[in-house]
Amino acid sequence: MPKKKTEAMKTRSVEELYAYFKEHNVTYEIDNVFVEGKSLGDNVIDINIEWGDWKHDHGYCDYLMEQIGYVKINEVVTEENGSDCYSSLHRYAFKEWWDRLHRVNEFMKRNSHK
Repeated sequence: MPKKKTEAMKTRSVEELYAYFKEHNVTYEIDNVFVEGKSLGDNVIDINIEWGDWKHDHGYCDYLMEQIGYVKINEVVTEENGSDCYSSLHRYAFKEWWDRLHRVNEFMKRNSHK
């Protein structure tokens, strides 16, 4: 079972995520996200799932990431054939960072007309 949410949430490196998933008997391709050549660090993570079942692979990945403080912000299906299995790229953001980013954006919008 994933660790309890009562533990302090912190970002995880790609290596830590590989180890975390290994503890839960799953393997996914994991990578950091870069914008204009600059890494967003461990705040935003891409996970590629190839031909995974919607519940046991894609859904389980969402669940595991949620347990360590990440939220899914995007998913792009890359291959499908009409069955319950498909390939997709999932993008997760560390929730505390993502929420803070949205608060800053809202502040900027409210104060940009002054």
